[in-house]
Amino acid sequence: MRRSTLTNTITIQHPFAVRWASAVAVVLASKSICSIDKANEIAAGDPRLLITDRFIPAPAANALADIIITHGSQGTVQCALASGKPIVGVALQVEQQINLDNTMNAGAGIRVQKQFWKAKKIRSTVLRVLEDPTYAARARMLAETLNSMDGARTAAEVMWKFILEEQSEKVL
Repeated sequence: MRRSTLTNTITIQHPFAVRWASAVAVVLASKSICSIDKANEIAAGDPRLLITDRFIPAPAANALADIIITHGSQGTVQCALASGKPIVGVALQVEQQINLDNTMNAGAGIRVQKQFWKAKKIRSTVLRVLEDPTYAARARMLAETLNSMDGARTAAEVMWKFILEEQSEKVL
């Protein structure tokens, strides 16, 4: 089994970091899906699992992961790729499919079609991504690109340009 590594940054910022370092999977027990007690019951004390109902900052969790398994929402995909982690996902709606397809096209992950999202297929796809270093390398390349961008500045420049163009059209 692959295990995540622990960094000093995580240790300082997150009280669960020591347990996270030895976990194979971190499971967030959402109250809307099941109680923390039910999640712990299902986990049956497996030391490879960290079950929590507390908020986990995605960048901190991603730093500990080898791979991100997701439904493909924009925020999750962007955060995973900004962390340089490859993705295996299933899309439940069009926006998620586009996000996962773009990830696949960039070579940083695989989208499994919904009808094939079964344990055996998930496992084989995860192993494929983990065993082929190209996926992680492409995810790291995307992370470099994403982390070098200044989104706030770019958005402000685009909006300012739009406002100036609108004003100049009114003058004419």
